[in-house]
Amino acid sequence: MKLSGPSRRLSIFIGETDQYRHVPLYHETVTRAKKAGPAGASVLRGIEGYGAGSRETEPAPEAGDDPAPRRHRRGRSS
Repeated sequence: MKLSGPSRRLSIFIGETDQYRHVPLYHETVTRAKKAGPAGASVLRGIEGYGAGSRETEPAPEAGDDPAPRRHRRGRSS
């Protein structure tokens, strides 16, 4: 299928674990986009990046990983 005419790109940034009615939100978004009729939709996984303020973002934790890093302090034994 070849398309002609003006086009636009829509970017939606959501988390991997975000859900809508117990369904991954990225899946629901693509399903609804297909029903609405645009030429296509893609889900891309961003591992790392930075925003407009050039502030680096942390990589997303893998499924099952502890979301908060643990810090170990060295201290005296009692």
